[in-house]
Amino acid sequence: MTTTKIRSFQPNGYQETIKKGLSAIHSFNSGMSLGKDDDTEQLDRLKEEIKTADAIVIGAGAGLSTSAGFTYSGDRFKKWFSDFEEKYGFQDMYSGGFYPYKTKEELNYKEAYCPREIEDRSVCINSDIDELLDKLA
Repeated sequence: MTTTKIRSFQPNGYQETIKKGLSAIHSFNSGMSLGKDDDTEQLDRLKEEIKTADAIVIGAGAGLSTSAGFTYSGDRFKKWFSDFEEKYGFQDMYSGGFYPYKTKEELNYKEAYCPREIEDRSVCINSDIDELLDKLA
């Protein structure tokens, strides 16, 4: 198997994103306390916060799809994105999201980068998240 070296000018999107995320966490942490209550007390407190909130933002990242069994490199990447690896040199889907495409047309190369991978499939949220949402309802 031949591996294509990632171009040296390509930024390391993963490390840059982690750095920005850690910075945001540090700024948010200054005003938050999880406390030492048991799960029931923490859930009750969360329910109250949800009831009185002006808005709620729920974020999901790569960890959610990874926990559902998706992988971002290897055989799955080669199956769906071997042409991207050949043309641009990146070897996983995550890096492709941070690639410095030169034009809008290049970003949408052959029907776009992301939609091809998900096609007609959906991702089920695991039962732990489902149980938590039921408790919050």
